[in-house]
Amino acid sequence: MAPYKAVALVTGALGLGAGGTYGATYLVPLGQASENKPNTQSGNLLDGVDFEFKLKEKTLSLKCLDSSLEQGKKHNLKLRRIDEKSAELICVSGPDQQSATIKMVKEGTEESLETRDEEASDSVGPIYKLECSSYEDYPFRPFMCNFNVPDKELEMTKEASRILFTIKN
Repeated sequence: MAPYKAVALVTGALGLGAGGTYGATYLVPLGQASENKPNTQSGNLLDGVDFEFKLKEKTLSLKCLDSSLEQGKKHNLKLRRIDEKSAELICVSGPDQQSATIKMVKEGTEESLETRDEEASDSVGPIYKLECSSYEDYPFRPFMCNFNVPDKELEMTKEASRILFTIKN
Protein backbone atom coordinates (compact mmCIF):
# COMPACT_ATOMS: atom_id res chain seq x y z
CA MET A 1 0.00 0.00 0.00
CA ALA A 2 1.36 3.41 -0.97
CA PRO A 3 1.95 5.91 1.85
CA TYR A 4 -0.58 8.70 2.00
CA LYS A 5 -0.31 12.30 3.01
CA ALA A 6 -3.27 14.24 4.35
CA VAL A 7 -3.91 17.44 2.45
CA ALA A 8 -6.42 20.01 3.62
CA LEU A 9 -8.83 21.00 0.91
CA VAL A 10 -9.45 24.71 0.80
CA THR A 11 -13.15 24.42 0.10
CA GLY A 12 -14.79 25.72 3.21
CA ALA A 13 -18.19 27.29 2.77
CA LEU A 14 -20.49 29.00 5.15
CA GLY A 15 -23.47 26.71 5.71
CA LEU A 16 -26.36 29.11 5.53
CA GLY A 17 -29.09 26.60 6.38
CA ALA A 18 -27.39 24.93 9.33
CA GLY A 19 -25.48 28.01 10.51
CA GLY A 20 -21.96 26.57 10.47
CA THR A 21 -18.74 26.26 8.49
CA TYR A 22 -17.94 23.13 6.52
CA GLY A 23 -14.68 21.89 5.07
CA ALA A 24 -13.22 18.65 3.77
CA THR A 25 -9.93 16.78 3.65
CA TYR A 26 -8.77 14.01 1.37
CA LEU A 27 -5.75 11.71 1.05
CA VAL A 28 -3.23 11.97 -1.76
CA PRO A 29 -0.73 9.16 -2.42
CA LEU A 30 2.69 10.39 -1.25
CA GLY A 31 4.22 9.75 -4.67
CA GLN A 32 1.66 12.08 -6.26
CA ALA A 33 1.85 14.87 -3.69
CA SER A 34 4.06 17.69 -4.87
CA GLU A 35 6.92 18.07 -2.45
CA ASN A 36 7.65 21.52 -1.13
CA LYS A 37 11.05 22.14 -2.71
CA PRO A 38 11.64 25.86 -2.73
CA ASN A 39 13.78 27.29 -5.50
CA THR A 40 13.94 24.14 -7.66
CA GLN A 41 12.23 22.76 -10.69
CA SER A 42 12.19 18.95 -10.39
CA GLY A 43 13.40 16.88 -13.30
CA ASN A 44 14.72 19.86 -15.20
CA LEU A 45 18.25 20.73 -16.24
CA LEU A 46 17.60 24.10 -14.61
CA ASP A 47 17.46 22.57 -11.12
CA GLY A 48 19.35 24.65 -8.65
CA VAL A 49 19.06 27.30 -5.99
CA ASP A 50 17.89 30.87 -6.57
CA PHE A 51 19.60 33.54 -4.48
CA GLU A 52 18.10 37.06 -4.36
CA PHE A 53 20.08 40.25 -3.90
CA LYS A 54 18.75 43.69 -2.99
CA LEU A 55 20.56 46.98 -3.41
CA LYS A 56 18.42 49.97 -2.53
CA GLU A 57 15.11 49.39 -4.35
CA LYS A 58 16.45 46.94 -6.95
CA THR A 59 16.19 43.15 -6.59
CA LEU A 60 17.98 40.64 -8.82
CA SER A 61 18.28 36.88 -8.59
CA LEU A 62 21.12 34.53 -9.43
CA LYS A 63 20.41 30.86 -10.07
CA CYS A 64 23.16 28.43 -9.14
CA LEU A 65 22.58 25.38 -11.35
CA ASP A 66 22.88 21.83 -10.07
CA SER A 67 24.47 20.86 -13.41
CA SER A 68 27.55 22.95 -12.53
CA LEU A 69 27.78 21.68 -8.95
CA GLU A 70 30.74 19.45 -8.13
CA GLN A 71 29.82 16.06 -6.70
CA GLY A 72 29.45 16.09 -2.92
CA LYS A 73 29.64 19.90 -2.78
CA LYS A 74 27.07 22.59 -2.03
CA HIS A 75 26.05 25.81 -3.76
CA ASN A 76 28.06 28.81 -2.58
CA LEU A 77 28.47 32.39 -3.70
CA LYS A 78 31.65 34.36 -4.24
CA LEU A 79 31.82 38.16 -4.20
CA ARG A 80 34.94 38.77 -6.26
CA ARG A 81 36.66 42.11 -6.77
CA ILE A 82 37.33 42.76 -10.45
CA ASP A 83 38.98 46.18 -10.08
CA GLU A 84 38.75 49.23 -7.83
CA LYS A 85 35.30 50.12 -9.21
CA SER A 86 33.65 46.77 -9.85
CA ALA A 87 32.91 43.38 -8.35
CA GLU A 88 30.91 40.33 -9.34
CA LEU A 89 28.81 37.73 -7.56
CA ILE A 90 29.18 34.25 -9.01
CA CYS A 91 28.14 30.70 -8.12
CA VAL A 92 30.83 28.33 -6.90
CA SER A 93 30.91 24.88 -5.29
CA GLY A 94 31.97 24.53 -1.68
CA PRO A 95 32.20 21.85 0.99
CA ASP A 96 29.87 23.71 3.35
CA GLN A 97 26.54 25.45 3.05
CA GLN A 98 26.64 29.14 2.02
CA SER A 99 27.09 31.42 5.01
CA ALA A 100 24.76 34.35 5.69
CA THR A 101 27.53 36.86 4.91
CA ILE A 102 29.32 37.06 1.57
CA LYS A 103 32.90 38.31 1.86
CA MET A 104 34.82 40.05 -0.92
CA VAL A 105 37.85 38.30 -2.46
CA LYS A 106 40.46 39.57 -4.93
CA GLU A 107 40.11 38.40 -8.52
CA GLY A 108 41.99 35.17 -9.20
CA THR A 109 42.56 34.39 -5.50
CA GLU A 110 40.78 33.15 -2.43
CA GLU A 111 42.31 36.00 -0.41
CA SER A 112 39.65 37.68 1.71
CA LEU A 113 39.38 41.46 1.75
CA GLU A 114 38.01 41.65 5.26
CA THR A 115 40.48 44.35 6.31
CA ARG A 116 38.47 47.56 6.51
CA ASP A 117 41.20 50.09 7.32
CA GLU A 118 42.40 53.07 5.29
CA GLU A 119 45.46 51.22 4.00
CA ALA A 120 43.23 48.51 2.52
CA SER A 121 40.97 51.07 0.85
CA ASP A 122 43.95 52.57 -0.97
CA SER A 123 45.09 49.21 -2.32
CA VAL A 124 41.73 47.74 -3.41
CA GLY A 125 39.59 50.82 -4.04
CA PRO A 126 36.19 51.79 -2.68
CA ILE A 127 34.49 48.62 -3.96
CA TYR A 128 35.85 46.81 -0.88
CA LYS A 129 33.07 48.44 1.16
CA LEU A 130 30.43 46.37 -0.66
CA GLU A 131 28.92 43.78 1.68
CA CYS A 132 25.99 41.38 1.26
CA SER A 133 24.27 39.69 4.20
CA SER A 134 21.06 37.81 4.82
CA TYR A 135 19.02 37.66 7.99
CA GLU A 136 17.09 34.51 7.04
CA ASP A 137 17.96 30.82 7.11
CA TYR A 138 19.31 28.92 4.11
CA PRO A 139 18.72 29.43 1.18
CA PHE A 140 19.13 33.03 2.41
CA ARG A 141 16.57 35.10 0.57
CA PRO A 142 17.21 37.91 0.12
CA PHE A 143 20.76 39.06 0.61
CA MET A 144 20.83 42.77 1.44
CA CYS A 145 23.80 44.45 -0.23
CA ASN A 146 25.18 47.62 1.33
CA PHE A 147 27.65 50.12 -0.07
CA ASN A 148 28.36 53.00 2.28
CA VAL A 149 30.72 55.33 0.45
CA PRO A 150 29.90 59.06 0.42
CA ASP A 151 29.47 60.62 -3.03
CA LYS A 152 29.56 57.22 -4.77
CA GLU A 153 26.66 55.39 -6.39
CA LEU A 154 26.68 51.64 -6.92
CA GLU A 155 24.78 49.99 -9.76
CA MET A 156 23.78 46.31 -9.73
CA THR A 157 23.16 44.53 -13.08
CA LYS A 158 22.43 40.94 -14.07
CA GLU A 159 24.48 39.12 -16.66
CA ALA A 160 24.22 35.51 -17.82
CA SER A 161 25.78 33.76 -14.83
CA ARG A 162 26.70 36.59 -12.50
CA ILE A 163 25.58 39.80 -10.87
CA LEU A 164 27.85 42.75 -11.55
CA PHE A 165 28.34 45.70 -9.17
CA THR A 166 29.81 48.88 -10.67
CA ILE A 167 30.61 52.23 -9.04
CA LYS A 168 29.12 54.97 -11.22
CA ASN A 169 30.72 58.19 -9.88
